[in-house]
Amino acid sequence: MTSRKGSRKPQKSRKGGTINSAVPIPTRLIGNAEKIADRKLGKEKIHKSETLLAQAEQLANLGSWEWDLETGAIIWSDNMYRLRGFAPREVALTEEFCSGLLHSADRERGKELLAQAIASGQSGQHEFRTAIKDGSIRVFQTRFSPVISESGKVLRIVGTTQDITEHKLDKERIHKSETLLRRLSQDLINTQDADRRQIARELHESAGQTLAALKMTLANLEYALRENTEEVPRHLQAARAQAEDAIREIRVLSYLMHPPMLDELGLEPTIRWYARGFSERSGIETTFEFDGKITRLPLQVETTIFRIVQEALTNIHRYSGSRTATIRLNGEEGSICVEIKDEGCGLQAPPERKSKVGVGIAGMHERVRQLKGRLEIESVAGQGTVVRAVIPFMVMESGS
Repeated sequence: MTSRKGSRKPQKSRKGGTINSAVPIPTRLIGNAEKIADRKLGKEKIHKSETLLAQAEQLANLGSWEWDLETGAIIWSDNMYRLRGFAPREVALTEEFCSGLLHSADRERGKELLAQAIASGQSGQHEFRTAIKDGSIRVFQTRFSPVISESGKVLRIVGTTQDITEHKLDKERIHKSETLLRRLSQDLINTQDADRRQIARELHESAGQTLAALKMTLANLEYALRENTEEVPRHLQAARAQAEDAIREIRVLSYLMHPPMLDELGLEPTIRWYARGFSERSGIETTFEFDGKITRLPLQVETTIFRIVQEALTNIHRYSGSRTATIRLNGEEGSICVEIKDEGCGLQAPPERKSKVGVGIAGMHERVRQLKGRLEIESVAGQGTVVRAVIPFMVMESGS
């Protein structure tokens, strides 16, 4: 008889087969699956970090690099290649290649700084010029730090390099603009001083002398009245004429400094009046052409145009030798244009005269620049000069 102790019937599977009851049935899988998931998550984080770093480098216009001192291997980030004009990993990186890209005047200084960093273990920075793939020169700023072992040995140098070419150009432009502004300011001061001296001279030589003569005439008149002589009417007539001369001369100076007509009637009547007076005083035949499209403009625009006409005519009278002058005032689409033309010797003036002419031209340039306009001067030796200023402004039709 067979004992039943310890015996068990084979169990049937759902598909009709049998399952060996001695083989254990797994209920879950652990360990390897969790490690694989952790590694995958870690790779995703690294990839995301590298992507963010690459984007940051592009936004900052910089690249990162590493130099392994033991193996000599040099590693550039993708954007480091792009800054130098190369595609990522387009060229083999060696110390000689990287050093050869540096401008010859900056190469030794760059080597010295890296050698100091290796010897001292301290960080540093350096600004240098370097050639890129197309042969053009760019300006870079690099910052670097040594990576030091526990024993104090420098293992490698890591750093970032940023393209600062545009920043340097902007600084140079600002410096040039500031230099030009200082020069123009000095020219303006010189012009103002010259104007003051001229006004003082004219007041002394014209109105001052006339008023001095008037004072003497009034003294003679006082004596004649006291003595009751027949000279009283003559002295009165002379005093009246001298007073009228002084009034006229002071009025002319006032008009030259800032004609009241400009405020009251506008640009066209003032230029027409000034051209007529200039022609009478200088003997230079002066014509004024006006297209009739402009009525009133802001006072600053009208004053600028009047001063340009005034300065240009003064230069024609003093330096050109021309017997004619033409002034044209035209309203263009969105701007006003004034042009002064002569038929003189051109701007090929003697050296002692060039500085005086230059101050006036600098003043005209500065006035037009402040109104965001442009000043053009065309001159041919022996054939004359054309001064043209175009100032942006909304053209106003006459009668509007």
